[in-house]
Amino acid sequence: VLLFVDEAEAFLESRARKTPDRARVLNEWLTETGTETGSFMVVYATNRPEVLDEAVLSRVTRMVEVSAPSEESLRSML
Repeated sequence: VLLFVDEAEAFLESRARKTPDRARVLNEWLTETGTETGSFMVVYATNRPEVLDEAVLSRVTRMVEVSAPSEESLRSML
């Protein structure tokens, strides 16, 4: 199973920035997805990786930055 989470910062931001209820959601997410397994993979997409909780970042195996395309690339796509 591949679980793709777009705009991950919406619920995986630092606990210091969250209300107690939202922090509980983050804690539950980490409990359910925080153990390495061959059964599923979680892919997070975000424009703001700096706001993600440290516990989330510590569980990320690999980070890949996708830059915005150059003007020349945009023209070739159009």
